[in-house]
Amino acid sequence: MTDMTDDDGNPFVNAPARLREYYNGYRFAKGVPDAARVYNPYSILTSLNTKTLDAYWTETGIPFFLPQLLEAHACTVQDVRHKPSDMVLKGILTPRQLAEAWPSPQRRRKPNPDSARAALTKIMFQAGYLTLVRSPTNDSYVTDFPNLEVTESFVQDLLPYMLAGEDYALAHVTDICDAVRALDPVAMQAAGNRLMASLTYLEHTPQESYYQTLLHVALLALQYQADVQAEVILHRGRPDIAVAWANAVVILELKMDDAAETPLNQAEKRAYAQRFTGQGKAVQVWGLTIGRDEREILDITHKSLAAPAP
Repeated sequence: MTDMTDDDGNPFVNAPARLREYYNGYRFAKGVPDAARVYNPYSILTSLNTKTLDAYWTETGIPFFLPQLLEAHACTVQDVRHKPSDMVLKGILTPRQLAEAWPSPQRRRKPNPDSARAALTKIMFQAGYLTLVRSPTNDSYVTDFPNLEVTESFVQDLLPYMLAGEDYALAHVTDICDAVRALDPVAMQAAGNRLMASLTYLEHTPQESYYQTLLHVALLALQYQADVQAEVILHRGRPDIAVAWANAVVILELKMDDAAETPLNQAEKRAYAQRFTGQGKAVQVWGLTIGRDEREILDITHKSLAAPAP
Protein backbone atom coordinates (compact mmCIF):
# COMPACT_ATOMS: atom_id res chain seq x y z
CA MET A 1 0.00 0.00 0.00
CA THR A 2 2.87 2.37 0.73
CA ASP A 3 4.17 2.21 -2.87
CA MET A 4 0.87 3.02 -4.61
CA THR A 5 1.09 5.87 -7.11
CA ASP A 6 -1.23 8.08 -9.11
CA ASP A 7 -1.39 8.36 -12.92
CA ASP A 8 1.67 10.64 -12.91
CA GLY A 9 3.73 8.21 -10.86
CA ASN A 10 3.55 10.27 -7.67
CA PRO A 11 3.07 8.35 -4.41
CA PHE A 12 -0.22 8.82 -2.60
CA VAL A 13 0.04 10.93 0.51
CA ASN A 14 -2.67 8.92 2.28
CA ALA A 15 -3.25 5.67 0.41
CA PRO A 16 -5.69 4.11 2.95
CA ALA A 17 -7.98 7.15 2.75
CA ARG A 18 -7.84 7.19 -1.04
CA LEU A 19 -8.68 3.47 -1.22
CA ARG A 20 -11.57 3.96 1.18
CA GLU A 21 -12.92 6.88 -0.83
CA TYR A 22 -12.68 4.93 -4.06
CA TYR A 23 -13.85 1.40 -3.14
CA ASN A 24 -15.56 1.54 0.26
CA GLY A 25 -19.06 2.76 1.06
CA TYR A 26 -21.48 -0.16 0.69
CA ARG A 27 -24.23 -0.27 3.30
CA PHE A 28 -27.11 -2.72 2.80
CA ALA A 29 -29.20 -2.01 5.90
CA LYS A 30 -30.29 1.00 7.91
CA GLY A 31 -28.40 1.67 11.11
CA VAL A 32 -25.08 0.27 9.90
CA PRO A 33 -22.39 2.71 11.16
CA ASP A 34 -20.03 4.33 8.69
CA ALA A 35 -17.11 2.36 10.11
CA ALA A 36 -18.86 -0.91 9.18
CA ARG A 37 -19.43 -0.09 5.52
CA VAL A 38 -17.82 -2.64 3.20
CA TYR A 39 -15.50 -2.59 0.20
CA ASN A 40 -16.00 -3.98 -3.27
CA PRO A 41 -13.74 -7.05 -2.80
CA TYR A 42 -12.80 -7.47 -6.46
CA SER A 43 -11.85 -3.83 -6.90
CA ILE A 44 -9.88 -3.38 -3.68
CA LEU A 45 -7.87 -6.58 -4.27
CA THR A 46 -7.19 -5.62 -7.90
CA SER A 47 -6.09 -2.15 -6.85
CA LEU A 48 -3.72 -3.52 -4.23
CA ASN A 49 -2.31 -5.98 -6.76
CA THR A 50 -1.78 -3.40 -9.52
CA LYS A 51 -0.88 -0.62 -7.06
CA THR A 52 -3.09 1.84 -8.95
CA LEU A 53 -6.50 3.42 -8.43
CA ASP A 54 -8.88 2.70 -11.28
CA ALA A 55 -12.52 1.84 -11.97
CA TYR A 56 -12.35 -1.94 -12.10
CA TRP A 57 -16.12 -2.20 -11.65
CA THR A 58 -16.92 -2.72 -15.33
CA GLU A 59 -14.33 -5.48 -15.70
CA THR A 60 -16.84 -7.78 -14.02
CA GLY A 61 -19.43 -7.01 -16.70
CA ILE A 62 -21.36 -3.97 -17.94
CA PRO A 63 -25.13 -4.16 -17.35
CA PHE A 64 -26.38 -3.39 -20.86
CA PHE A 65 -29.94 -3.01 -19.60
CA LEU A 66 -29.24 0.01 -17.39
CA PRO A 67 -29.18 2.78 -20.02
CA GLN A 68 -32.07 1.08 -21.83
CA LEU A 69 -34.23 1.22 -18.71
CA LEU A 70 -33.21 4.80 -17.93
CA GLU A 71 -34.18 5.87 -21.43
CA ALA A 72 -37.37 3.76 -21.62
CA HIS A 73 -38.83 5.36 -18.51
CA ALA A 74 -37.41 8.85 -19.11
CA CYS A 75 -35.46 8.55 -15.88
CA THR A 76 -32.87 11.11 -14.93
CA VAL A 77 -30.00 10.46 -12.56
CA GLN A 78 -31.84 12.23 -9.76
CA ASP A 79 -34.78 9.84 -10.16
CA VAL A 80 -32.73 7.09 -8.50
CA ARG A 81 -30.49 9.08 -6.13
CA HIS A 82 -31.61 10.27 -2.68
CA LYS A 83 -34.68 8.03 -2.64
CA PRO A 84 -36.07 6.69 0.67
CA SER A 85 -34.37 3.51 1.84
CA ASP A 86 -37.70 1.64 2.01
CA MET A 87 -37.92 1.89 -1.77
CA VAL A 88 -35.07 -0.61 -2.10
CA LEU A 89 -35.33 -2.49 1.22
CA LYS A 90 -39.04 -3.23 1.35
CA GLY A 91 -39.65 -6.64 -0.19
CA ILE A 92 -37.74 -8.39 -2.96
CA LEU A 93 -37.79 -7.54 -6.64
CA THR A 94 -40.48 -9.82 -8.04
CA PRO A 95 -40.60 -11.10 -11.65
CA ARG A 96 -43.68 -8.95 -12.18
CA GLN A 97 -41.88 -5.80 -11.07
CA LEU A 98 -38.96 -6.65 -13.32
CA ALA A 99 -41.31 -7.25 -16.25
CA GLU A 100 -43.02 -3.93 -15.61
CA ALA A 101 -39.69 -2.13 -15.62
CA TRP A 102 -38.44 -3.78 -18.81
CA PRO A 103 -39.27 -1.89 -22.03
CA SER A 104 -41.37 -3.94 -24.43
CA PRO A 105 -43.12 -2.78 -27.63
CA GLN A 106 -45.53 -5.72 -27.27
CA ARG A 107 -46.93 -4.43 -23.99
CA ARG A 108 -50.35 -2.95 -24.61
CA ARG A 109 -50.36 -0.75 -21.57
CA LYS A 110 -47.39 1.32 -20.54
CA PRO A 111 -46.19 0.74 -16.98
CA ASN A 112 -46.89 3.29 -14.31
CA PRO A 113 -43.86 5.65 -14.39
CA ASP A 114 -43.53 5.79 -10.61
CA SER A 115 -43.70 2.00 -10.28
CA ALA A 116 -41.19 1.53 -13.10
CA ARG A 117 -38.73 4.00 -11.58
CA ALA A 118 -39.09 2.39 -8.16
CA ALA A 119 -38.30 -0.99 -9.74
CA LEU A 120 -35.33 0.51 -11.58
CA THR A 121 -34.00 1.99 -8.34
CA LYS A 122 -34.26 -1.42 -6.69
CA ILE A 123 -32.49 -3.05 -9.66
CA MET A 124 -29.62 -0.57 -9.38
CA PHE A 125 -29.41 -1.16 -5.64
CA GLN A 126 -29.22 -4.92 -6.10
CA ALA A 127 -26.70 -4.52 -8.94
CA GLY A 128 -24.41 -2.46 -6.69
CA TYR A 129 -24.81 0.89 -8.41
CA LEU A 130 -26.61 2.31 -5.39
CA THR A 131 -26.24 1.91 -1.66
CA LEU A 132 -27.67 3.55 1.45
CA VAL A 133 -26.20 6.78 2.77
CA ARG A 134 -27.23 9.13 5.53
CA SER A 135 -29.52 11.89 4.32
CA PRO A 136 -27.84 15.32 4.39
CA THR A 137 -31.01 16.87 5.82
CA ASN A 138 -32.09 14.43 8.57
CA ASP A 139 -31.27 11.12 10.26
CA SER A 140 -32.89 8.93 7.62
CA TYR A 141 -31.16 6.84 4.93
CA VAL A 142 -31.45 7.41 1.18
CA THR A 143 -30.00 5.89 -1.99
CA ASP A 144 -26.82 7.19 -3.62
CA PHE A 145 -23.64 6.04 -5.32
CA PRO A 146 -21.44 4.23 -2.79
CA ASN A 147 -18.04 5.54 -3.87
CA LEU A 148 -15.98 7.22 -6.58
CA GLU A 149 -15.38 4.00 -8.51
CA VAL A 150 -19.09 3.40 -9.05
CA THR A 151 -19.66 7.06 -9.91
CA GLU A 152 -16.94 6.88 -12.56
CA SER A 153 -18.31 3.60 -13.89
CA PHE A 154 -21.81 5.05 -14.09
CA VAL A 155 -20.48 7.96 -16.15
CA GLN A 156 -18.55 5.56 -18.39
CA ASP A 157 -21.63 3.37 -18.90
CA LEU A 158 -24.33 6.01 -19.31
CA LEU A 159 -22.66 8.98 -20.98
CA PRO A 160 -21.37 7.06 -24.04
CA TYR A 161 -24.90 5.71 -24.48
CA MET A 162 -26.32 9.23 -24.44
CA LEU A 163 -23.60 10.23 -26.92
CA ALA A 164 -24.37 7.24 -29.17
CA GLY A 165 -20.92 5.82 -28.55
CA GLU A 166 -19.08 8.82 -30.00
CA ASP A 167 -15.75 8.78 -28.17
CA TYR A 168 -14.69 12.16 -29.55
CA ALA A 169 -17.62 13.79 -27.75
CA LEU A 170 -16.11 12.79 -24.41
CA ALA A 171 -13.46 15.47 -24.95
CA HIS A 172 -16.22 18.05 -24.71
CA VAL A 173 -17.18 16.58 -21.34
CA THR A 174 -13.66 17.28 -20.11
CA ASP A 175 -13.94 20.85 -21.40
CA ILE A 176 -17.25 21.32 -19.55
CA CYS A 177 -15.71 20.11 -16.28
CA ASP A 178 -12.63 22.29 -16.76
CA ALA A 179 -14.83 25.35 -17.37
CA VAL A 180 -16.91 24.78 -14.25
CA ARG A 181 -13.80 24.15 -12.17
CA ALA A 182 -12.33 27.44 -13.50
CA LEU A 183 -15.60 29.30 -12.74
CA ASP A 184 -15.82 30.26 -16.41
CA PRO A 185 -19.47 30.26 -17.60
CA VAL A 186 -18.58 31.50 -21.10
CA ALA A 187 -16.22 28.58 -21.66
CA MET A 188 -18.83 26.25 -20.20
CA GLN A 189 -21.45 27.48 -22.68
CA ALA A 190 -19.06 26.93 -25.59
CA ALA A 191 -18.09 23.44 -24.40
CA GLY A 192 -21.71 22.53 -23.69
CA ASN A 193 -22.73 23.57 -27.18
CA ARG A 194 -19.89 21.56 -28.72
CA LEU A 195 -21.15 18.55 -26.82
CA MET A 196 -24.74 19.10 -27.95
CA ALA A 197 -23.60 19.69 -31.54
CA SER A 198 -21.94 16.27 -31.50
CA LEU A 199 -25.37 14.65 -31.12
CA THR A 200 -27.64 14.01 -34.06
CA TYR A 201 -31.18 15.37 -34.02
CA LEU A 202 -32.42 11.81 -33.42
CA GLU A 203 -30.49 11.66 -30.17
CA HIS A 204 -31.85 14.92 -28.76
CA THR A 205 -34.92 14.73 -26.55
CA PRO A 206 -36.77 18.07 -26.57
CA GLN A 207 -37.22 18.15 -22.81
CA GLU A 208 -35.55 20.24 -20.16
CA SER A 209 -34.88 17.12 -18.08
CA TYR A 210 -32.83 15.57 -20.93
CA TYR A 211 -30.35 18.46 -21.00
CA GLN A 212 -30.25 18.57 -17.22
CA THR A 213 -29.35 14.88 -17.15
CA LEU A 214 -26.79 15.28 -19.92
CA LEU A 215 -24.97 18.05 -18.04
CA HIS A 216 -25.38 16.31 -14.68
CA VAL A 217 -23.85 13.05 -15.92
CA ALA A 218 -21.06 14.99 -17.63
CA LEU A 219 -20.28 16.89 -14.43
CA LEU A 220 -20.21 13.66 -12.43
CA ALA A 221 -16.74 13.31 -13.89
CA LEU A 222 -15.82 16.02 -11.35
CA GLN A 223 -16.83 13.72 -8.49
CA TYR A 224 -13.13 13.11 -7.85
CA GLN A 225 -12.69 16.69 -6.65
CA ALA A 226 -16.21 17.92 -5.94
CA ASP A 227 -19.64 16.98 -4.65
CA VAL A 228 -21.98 16.96 -7.66
CA GLN A 229 -25.71 16.84 -6.91
CA ALA A 230 -28.88 17.33 -8.92
CA GLU A 231 -32.24 18.50 -7.60
CA VAL A 232 -30.73 19.45 -4.25
CA ILE A 233 -33.62 19.83 -1.79
CA LEU A 234 -33.47 23.28 -0.20
CA HIS A 235 -35.96 25.23 1.90
CA ARG A 236 -37.48 27.11 -1.08
CA GLY A 237 -36.95 24.78 -3.99
CA ARG A 238 -34.50 22.54 -5.81
CA PRO A 239 -31.72 23.87 -8.06
CA ASP A 240 -31.04 21.69 -11.09
CA ILE A 241 -27.34 21.04 -10.38
CA ALA A 242 -24.96 22.07 -7.61
CA VAL A 243 -21.20 21.50 -7.78
CA ALA A 244 -19.35 22.14 -4.52
CA TRP A 245 -15.70 21.70 -3.65
CA ALA A 246 -13.32 23.03 -1.03
CA ASN A 247 -13.26 26.69 -2.03
CA ALA A 248 -16.13 27.21 -4.48
CA VAL A 249 -19.72 26.35 -5.34
CA VAL A 250 -21.42 26.60 -8.73
CA ILE A 251 -25.21 26.33 -8.91
CA LEU A 252 -26.72 25.71 -12.34
CA GLU A 253 -30.37 26.35 -13.17
CA LEU A 254 -31.72 25.38 -16.62
CA LYS A 255 -34.77 26.59 -18.49
CA MET A 256 -35.98 25.74 -21.98
CA ASP A 257 -37.36 28.33 -24.41
CA ASP A 258 -37.49 31.02 -21.78
CA ALA A 259 -36.12 34.51 -21.32
CA ALA A 260 -32.38 34.67 -20.68
CA GLU A 261 -32.84 36.14 -17.20
CA THR A 262 -35.49 33.62 -16.04
CA PRO A 263 -33.27 30.85 -14.61
CA LEU A 264 -31.03 33.27 -12.73
CA ASN A 265 -34.06 35.18 -11.41
CA GLN A 266 -35.58 31.93 -10.14
CA ALA A 267 -32.35 30.96 -8.41
CA GLU A 268 -32.17 34.34 -6.70
CA LYS A 269 -35.87 34.45 -5.77
CA ARG A 270 -35.70 31.02 -4.16
CA ALA A 271 -32.35 31.70 -2.46
CA TYR A 272 -30.66 28.63 -3.89
CA ALA A 273 -27.23 29.87 -2.86
CA GLN A 274 -28.14 30.73 0.74
CA ARG A 275 -27.02 27.38 2.14
CA PHE A 276 -23.52 27.82 0.69
CA THR A 277 -22.79 31.46 1.59
CA GLY A 278 -20.89 32.42 4.71
CA GLN A 279 -18.54 29.45 4.37
CA GLY A 280 -15.61 31.35 2.91
CA LYS A 281 -16.31 29.89 -0.54
CA ALA A 282 -16.75 31.56 -3.90
CA VAL A 283 -20.43 31.02 -4.73
CA GLN A 284 -21.69 31.49 -8.28
CA VAL A 285 -25.14 30.97 -9.77
CA TRP A 286 -25.34 30.25 -13.51
CA GLY A 287 -28.61 30.45 -15.41
CA LEU A 288 -28.72 28.47 -18.65
CA THR A 289 -31.38 28.92 -21.31
CA ILE A 290 -31.74 25.97 -23.72
CA GLY A 291 -33.35 26.37 -27.14
CA ARG A 292 -35.74 23.54 -27.99
CA ASP A 293 -35.33 23.97 -31.75
CA GLU A 294 -31.74 25.23 -31.64
CA ARG A 295 -30.67 22.31 -29.39
CA GLU A 296 -28.03 24.38 -27.66
CA ILE A 297 -27.40 26.77 -24.79
CA LEU A 298 -28.67 30.09 -26.11
CA ASP A 299 -27.74 32.22 -23.11
CA ILE A 300 -25.89 31.83 -19.85
CA THR A 301 -26.22 34.50 -17.18
CA HIS A 302 -24.25 34.40 -13.96
CA LYS A 303 -23.79 36.15 -10.66
CA SER A 304 -21.18 35.89 -7.93
CA LEU A 305 -22.68 35.90 -4.44
CA ALA A 306 -19.67 35.41 -2.21
CA ALA A 307 -15.91 35.50 -2.31
CA PRO A 308 -13.32 33.39 -0.47
CA ALA A 309 -12.51 34.60 3.03
CA PRO A 310 -9.25 36.57 3.20
